[in-house]
Formats: sequence, C-alpha cells, structure tokens
Amino acid sequence: MRFICTQENLLDGLGRVSPLAGRNPQLPVLQHVLIEVHDGVLQLTCTDLEIGARVVVGGKAEADGGCTVVARQLLGYVQQLPSTNPITIEKGKKRLSIATKGFAAQFPIGEADDFPLLPTPPQTQAATLDGQKFCRALLRTIFAAARDEARPEIHSIFVRGEEGQVRLAATDSFRLAEQIIPLSDVSDFSFLLPVVCAQEVSRLFSDKEKLELLREENYVVFQGGGVYVS
Repeated sequence: MRFICTQENLLDGLGRVSPLAGRNPQLPVLQHVLIEVHDGVLQLTCTDLEIGARVVVGGKAEADGGCTVVARQLLGYVQQLPSTNPITIEKGKKRLSIATKGFAAQFPIGEADDFPLLPTPPQTQAATLDGQKFCRALLRTIFAAARDEARPEIHSIFVRGEEGQVRLAATDSFRLAEQIIPLSDVSDFSFLLPVVCAQEVSRLFSDKEKLELLREENYVVFQGGGVYVS
C-alpha cells in the first residue's frame, strides 16, 4: 500500500472519523482506524459498533492495500506536520510509514481483515436532502430529546419523510421540538435516530450541500461529499 496526499486532506479525513475510535472498549481494534487504498482513493473508517463512518481522501494511489492503526496516535502526529509538502503513506510488513519533507514516523499496524465491516448501502432509492438544512434541523430539535438512555424511544430524534417535506421531532415527555424541511423529491420513510447518532450526523454533514439517506429495516445510511455514515 502506498498513497500520496496533502496534509490538509489527510487531517480532514482523520478528524472526521477518529472521534468514533475508542468509544467502545470491548475490542482493542475499535481504537484503530482502518486505512484502505483501492480504486485510486484512500478510505478511512472508524466504528464503535453502533455508528460507523467512512471518509474518502483524495490523492495519488500508487499501490493498493490496507491495515489498521491506532486512530488517536495517527491523528496527533498528522496534526503536527506542516502543510507545505505532500505526505506519503506506505505500508511495510509490520509498520505504517507516514513521511513528508523533514518528518517521518512509523506506527504498528493490525490486519485489515480484523476490522468490523460496516453495513453495505441498502439497495433502495435514496432520499436526497440538503445536508446543511437537515443538520440545522437536527440541532434545533435535539435539545428536547430525553437524556435518559433507559428510554431509547425518546432518547432519539423522530425522522419522517413524506411528500413534500421531512419532519424531525424530539421530546423528553415534558417539552416537544419539531422542525419541518420543505422538499420536493422525498420518498416515504420514518425511523428513530438515537441522540448520539444524530450528533455525529450533524458533525459530519453540516458542511455538505447534498446528503443522501437510505433506510433499511434496522439501520440507516447517510452519505454525501465522500462521507459515509451508518
């Protein structure tokens, strides 16, 4: 595996997915970020087994491959690198090398096959939303959701798509917040989006103009602008 990209692109990708790493202490591999190079791009993936996020990083792919690295360590190193020169990411037998002009470091790696798989996008028609409007609507309703995880039905945001609009609502049984987004091409769907998931969707897509939503029986996928969240 060998990939060349800018410091800005790599830092942006790690900054989006790495907050999910380490939330679930049950498996050591969940502290890692999965790094894969294929189809000419670099993909970074993190998950806590409830939420999974994948980001595409643009650059020059010179050799395909994959491995896992402790996410917080890698992020901390990339943050300190200058943005004036390209970064080369290269996988060896037991180490991942991250190098740029005047700086180089190596990180222990794990096997890519040991990393949990994210759900594949449902084979259903996607609802296309305005990402910025949807994320603002989440922020305007999430404050009213219950903070007690013992009642998951109200520790969530209710999201319903119907003809001409998307409706978001949250309540803690004492107060209720509702936001309606007028849209023209939304198919019918409804689901409960847990508070933690809603916070991550808002964080990851608040700067995206286009957001696709795909609903499956027991999970939902958001994707747009090279970011995938399930």
